[in-house]
Formats: sequence, C-alpha cells, structure tokens
Amino acid sequence: MSHLDDEVLQFIERAQDGLRSASAKSLRSLTHRLLEQEDDALSDDDLQMVVSVSMKERFFEEVDAFLESMNVANRLSSKNRLDLAQVSIELGRYGSGIALLDVLGIEFADDPDLFAEAKGISGRAHKDLFLNALKGNRVAAKLHLEKSLQRYKEGCTGAAEKRNWLIGNLLAVGTRARIEGFELPFELDLDALADEIEESTSRLPEEDRGFYVWSSLAEARISREDWSGASDAVNAMLATKDVDVFKLSSTLRQFKTVWALPRSTEEAKLLVTGLERTVLIQANGEVHMDASDIRRQRQTDESDLEAQFSNALLRGRGWMLKFLEMGNSIVSVVDLHSGEVRGTCCIVNGGDLAPQLEGTLLGLTNDHVVSEYPQEYETLRPLRPQDAAVRFTLSDNPKQDYEIDEVIWSSPFRHHDACLFSFKDTLPIETSNFELIKYLPPAPQDPPAEVFVISHPNPDEPSYSFQNTDLLMHDGDTRGADTLLPGRLHYTTGTIKGSSGGVALNAKLKMIGLHHAGSEQMERIDGEPGFHAANEAIWIVAILNAFRADFEQGRTRSSTAEQAS
Repeated sequence: MSHLDDEVLQFIERAQDGLRSASAKSLRSLTHRLLEQEDDALSDDDLQMVVSVSMKERFFEEVDAFLESMNVANRLSSKNRLDLAQVSIELGRYGSGIALLDVLGIEFADDPDLFAEAKGISGRAHKDLFLNALKGNRVAAKLHLEKSLQRYKEGCTGAAEKRNWLIGNLLAVGTRARIEGFELPFELDLDALADEIEESTSRLPEEDRGFYVWSSLAEARISREDWSGASDAVNAMLATKDVDVFKLSSTLRQFKTVWALPRSTEEAKLLVTGLERTVLIQANGEVHMDASDIRRQRQTDESDLEAQFSNALLRGRGWMLKFLEMGNSIVSVVDLHSGEVRGTCCIVNGGDLAPQLEGTLLGLTNDHVVSEYPQEYETLRPLRPQDAAVRFTLSDNPKQDYEIDEVIWSSPFRHHDACLFSFKDTLPIETSNFELIKYLPPAPQDPPAEVFVISHPNPDEPSYSFQNTDLLMHDGDTRGADTLLPGRLHYTTGTIKGSSGGVALNAKLKMIGLHHAGSEQMERIDGEPGFHAANEAIWIVAILNAFRADFEQGRTRSSTAEQAS
C-alpha cells in the first residue's frame, strides 16, 4: 500500500469517526496532491471513495473545494457533476446548482439512472425554495412549487429503482401545496401515488429494500395518517445496511419542513422526535432545534417513544432530556445596537461562586466576548458591557434583550478569559441547571473520556455538540485543585464560530470548563512539544479559584495569575 493509499484511508477513518477538523486537514492534503498532479496521483477509485464518504458524512464545505480541484484536473465523473450540484444546493447556492442540473438533465437523457437523479435533485432545490418563499412571497412560492413538481414528475420516466423516491416527493410536495391553498400545475392523484408506493414496495423482497424504499413507504403512510404503519416503515428504514447520516438528515428535513409533522398529531411528533435523537447520535449528525423543538422533546412521553422506536438506536432518554434542558441556561450574547450575535454566555448561580452572591443569577462568558478592557484586543474587539445584552432564545420572549448591570470580575484572554456580570432586570429562569464540579476525568485514557459542549453560535437556538467528544488532555493534574493559574482542557468536540463562552460538560453533564478557543494548531498542554487540532476550555475550578481570591480582596480584574507565577 502506497503512502497516498494510507492518506485516503486515514481521511475515510477520520471522517467516519466524526473527526471533522482532522479529516478536513487530510482532505486539503489530498486536494494539493491532485492539483499538483504528482506521480502517485490519486486513482479514480480513490477519488470516488473520498467524494462518497464526504457526501455521506455531510462534509459539504470540505468536499466543495475537493470537487472543484477534481474539475480543474479534469477528473470529474458524470456522477461527480451531480455531486457538485448537490453540494451547491446544500450550501445555499441554489442558482448555480439548478443551472448545472438543467444542463445535466439534457446530457443524461440516455442514462435513466443519472437522469432520474438529476431531476430529483433539481426537484429538491425548487422544493426548498418553495418552502422558503412561503414565508412571504407566494408568487415566488407558486413558481418554485410548479418547477419542483415538474422536475419530480420528469424524473419518474428515468430509472425504475428511483421511482418510489421521486413519487414520495411528489406526494409530499403535492400534499403541502394543497394545505397551503395552491392549485397544482397538473393533475396529481395523491391517493394513487401512495397506492403505487405501497404496491411496488410489496413486490420487492424485504431483504432487497434499501433506505429510500422504506422512507418512501413511510411517506405514503404519513399521507394517510397511518402512524402505526409509518412507524414500522421508519424502524425498518433505520435498520437498513445503507443508512447514513446524509439520508437520515434528508428524511428528517422532509418530515419536519415538508410534511410539517411537528404541527401534526402526537403520533406524528413522535416520529420526528425519535428521528432527531437518532440523527444526533451519528458521528456527524447535526440537528437544528428551535424553542418549539426543545419543548416538544421535553414534553415527549418517553414510554410512547420507547414503544414507537423499538430499534434501540436512541441514546439514554433521561440523559438526552437533561442535556436539552440545560439549553435554558445558555444564552446568546448580542450587540445591543445591531442585534448581531457575538458569542455565548452561560447563566450560573451566584451562590455556587461565593456565599455573598447567594440568590442571584449571573452571566459568565469569555473576556474576549464581553470586556471592560476592549483596548487590550488588537483584532476583533469584545463588546463593552454597556453595548452588550443576552437573549434567552428558548424562553417565551426569545428576542428580548437582558442588559448587563455591572461586571463583577474579569480575567483577560491570556489568563482565564472570563467575564462575570450581573443583570439589570429579572431573568426568565429562576435557577441555573449547571452543576460546577472540581474533579476532571483522567486524560488521556482508552477509551477517551467525553466532553460535551452547549453553546449559542446560531441566532435562534442553542447548539448541542455531542459527536466526536474525545477529551485529549488537560493540565488539571499538574495544576492541582487549588490552582490560581488558568488550567486548560483540550478536546475534539466540534464547535463553530460564536461558541465562545459556551459550557464544557463531562459525561454526567456537570460543568468542567468554559469553552473559549479552537485551532488546528493548538499548542499541546501535556508537556510534549508540538501542536495538534483541538478545541480548548478553561477549567472551571481555575476560574472559581481566581475569582474567589480576587473577590475577597475587592478586585474586579484578575491579578491572581501574575501573583501565582
């Protein structure tokens, strides 16, 4: 096996294990080799494996550049051109994706399989645009509705094995159109479509039914409000050999946005709730949940969910509900003037920090997010307290701004990177549900201890990160539990821009750190030379020790790190 073969296998292993940062680095290396056209250039099989895994694991931004490098090197297959269009649509570039698909639909006229796929992806693009336009532009919505239905109908003349997938989409979009009061552009017998899916599925032996066969059958039964039958189809779908996070995410999106199941019956809501939890346990699973989704998850009758999802793919339900509940104490930090989201803040109980603060709720974020000393930062400066507010997006008033009253204590980025403050008004929660603990899991160990992160990079809902959760290392053992120095934790748990100030939790969902940074070139903290890809949190015990030492002396800006060193 060549060095290049090793690189391809390394990328695949990293991607399938959810190591997004590390796999992205491998993909950049492979892209460089492809563009340089080295002697040991990637084989066609290598290229297709890399693209296939990237698509299945939803690495759309990463594979976008790789596909473009394949295009430059004249190495794109016909299927890869469909991949390019698919990635454009996934990244929101609908215009370029649809334009390419229109061309491919003509070019693939003699290839039933590629023709059906091109029409189906185009139908999906117009379906998305139809749903988006429903929010305020019904003229545009009608246009994209007509194009979506037309593309799905055209695709049905292609490969027979893709017909159920296309008919399922015709059924879903047609049903939603009628609910929204739109006249369909051509005669569409929705009951007959559901019948055809049932009949064609019955003719296929169960062992030959793949993921999309079962998902289409679930949609046929959803159209008839046969919730028991739909549940059976979904369970069979989850047990197929070809299940992957791309297909799961696509089906969840269909259930939520096209069929609007969260607004339907309790049985329908259970389908969505269980599928959300199933997606979230995948290595690269990601689900966006707004306040109504969180409420639905919390209010779910767990015995009903257990009965409906017999495949045991769900993580421990009590753990999951507790994890979601913690989102109440995670808020977004916004610019009070523009409303722009600038970071994350966790709400803590004042009594956990000092007896004098008992009965108060305080905000804890990074100093590089909110600071009384913005002049200390050369690049993107933090918000001044008087210019910042927080929003409880899971509350009944998700857009309400809660302004900062005063900064109680802070420590600069190079030390604990923390800012603790009080609020002017009463908050919409009575207590924080974060439990601060002193001990840290051993690291490294095999298997690695886990770190989970809750943050608020999105404007409308918290982000729950619990894939690829390895705790790589920490310096808590060398610092000791009485340290005034900023102990640090390094982990692989994925976060995105805007997560600074989020909470790092152990496997028992107890707070061990304040998330503040991440890099592919993070300096190691285990005494070994070199760098590695990691996210970093400041040990909560170190923050508490520094705060208490300064608080007792009446200091509001950290000086303990200098004294300790």
